[in-house]
Amino acid sequence: MKIFSAIVILLLLVSHYSYAEDDAITNEIIDNISSEFVECSCYYSIIAQGLGKKGEKPLAEKYKEDAFTAFSYAVTVAEEGRSKEMAQKVTLARFTLGMESMLKEINNDFSNSSILMNKYGFRCKDVMENPEAMMKELENKISKKHSQSNK
Repeated sequence: MKIFSAIVILLLLVSHYSYAEDDAITNEIIDNISSEFVECSCYYSIIAQGLGKKGEKPLAEKYKEDAFTAFSYAVTVAEEGRSKEMAQKVTLARFTLGMESMLKEINNDFSNSSILMNKYGFRCKDVMENPEAMMKELENKISKKHSQSNK
């Protein structure tokens, strides 16, 4: 239910960009929000794999659920302005790239997962617990960037 309210807020946030020249801003906001969820899905997936290898099955399952939830959110957001099939393809491509990057960052060694925890842990916790704040933050950041470039 939280994602539904988050999506409604997303649509309200970007709805004021109704002119054609603002489509790029809206699309950038949507893509950035979807990418945030994908990043968290990758992070949770890797942590789940590491915990599974250590025999911590219940905690690994929780992280797998979080990874699935984040991925689902990413697809839902990516569907804004895309077909469901294309949103799934784009999200899967982002996920694959993100996993490759994060695994490289820890040298494919789950014992180095603290590197990822330090970099993504708190942000992903915040994103998943309060997606509305993340969406508003990205909307403000991107809108500011575009208003400064138009001066």
